[in-house]
Amino acid sequence: MANRLKVSLLLILAIGLFDQLTKYIVFLFKFNFEVFPFLSIQLIKNTGSAFGVLKNSNRILLFLGILLLGWGLLKHESLLKGRDWWAYVMVGGGILGNSLDRLFHGFVIDYINFSLWPAFNVADSALTIGIGALLLYALLQKS
Repeated sequence: MANRLKVSLLLILAIGLFDQLTKYIVFLFKFNFEVFPFLSIQLIKNTGSAFGVLKNSNRILLFLGILLLGWGLLKHESLLKGRDWWAYVMVGGGILGNSLDRLFHGFVIDYINFSLWPAFNVADSALTIGIGALLLYALLQKS
């Protein structure tokens, strides 16, 4: 279990740092260009959560992020036991990346902008994959 915890913490940190690196590049160069007619890379300052929910709630969302990371550390033995441990790591990495934005910028930097979908970033992708996997595991366990 100690090895899985070390690996998990390193992966959470790697996801959070990769997210921060991509955001730093977009923020530094103020990218705004079209990749395809339906996809652009542009700096978007998001003060809410997913899909624009809870706009201007940075402090609350930062507090919830820190709370969830702390809860994950306290519960790591039970969370990292099963085959779904990697999904918790994805969620943790996503929370870390967006929480760092909230802490240092007062907003989350989104930059991947599909024309028919709200803009997102690496941390959002990790969160979505992790939460989706946890939901799938839960559904499969019930059947």
